[in-house]
Amino acid sequence: MFFEYALEPELVAQWCDRTSFAAFMQRFGIDARRIVSRFPKRWERSVEDAFLQKYPSPSFAQKQRKTQIISYLTKRMVRRGSTNFKNDISWLENAEVEHTHRPFGGIVASSNPRRNNAVVVVCSADDILEKFDQLPQGTREVARTANEMSSALAPLLRCCEVAVFVDPHFDAVQRFLAPFRLFMDELVVNRVSISSPQIQLHVAVVNQLNPALELHQANQVLARLGKALPMLIPRGHDVRIVVWKEKLRGQKLHNRYLLTDIGSVSLGTGLDCNDESFNQDIPQAQTDDIFCLSEIHQDKRWCEYVTGQSFEKVNELVIAGNRIV
Repeated sequence: MFFEYALEPELVAQWCDRTSFAAFMQRFGIDARRIVSRFPKRWERSVEDAFLQKYPSPSFAQKQRKTQIISYLTKRMVRRGSTNFKNDISWLENAEVEHTHRPFGGIVASSNPRRNNAVVVVCSADDILEKFDQLPQGTREVARTANEMSSALAPLLRCCEVAVFVDPHFDAVQRFLAPFRLFMDELVVNRVSISSPQIQLHVAVVNQLNPALELHQANQVLARLGKALPMLIPRGHDVRIVVWKEKLRGQKLHNRYLLTDIGSVSLGTGLDCNDESFNQDIPQAQTDDIFCLSEIHQDKRWCEYVTGQSFEKVNELVIAGNRIV
């Protein structure tokens, strides 16, 4: 799935030579399922400073590659919250301390003096090709239980700044509400990103060529969710619910997604868990497949739902949370 990586600024600056640049650019970002962490807060400035130390008189090509690297990595970046970064110790030591509190998916550095298992040592383009050649798995089979589903989505939920849940059939029943409560925990309680998350839930009603009836059905859904969700959403946060309907001869409203600013997935069955998962005496046989979206597909689905280009909005409601966590 997706993983957050801390990259040593001095090492990134070294990747501005032609050989390392070509190897590196294919192995981080959404399509590689490795998202870079903004660690420390001034990570971009640290790369710039390290670049000038490495190349006191850089060529035009080197400056271009440096600009491309920073632009590419910061386009989809995990903006970590307070990290207590200390300037009197090395970047790597800071990263190792941070990892003990809020683990990264990995730490990439030019050395590993303390033999930390989380650190991947990269010294050359060959190291990049060897150690990052195999991409993280793009699909994952999960049991359709609330715990397993939230665990699978946790790396995205903890690190994203915008989370858009899409399930046309989402409703105020326990099989949807139980996973949703745990999704909220990952977004808020176990949060890594610095900002308060923007949370949306997109559902649907059937286009019956009767706007009054469709609005009535949408309002019924919103009323049910308006009663059930506040007790699941942590206090101080809210969720925007959007009810869509298909346009005539338009895109079909069917698939289920978690869309975020740092990576997205589709869920084969949906955001609901198996009804039988609430009975611990029954073997849990049902599973679902979660698929990582490519950046191109993510951008397309983002346009469909977040900017609303493919469907017709029936109504919406913002629900404030009142759960104390």
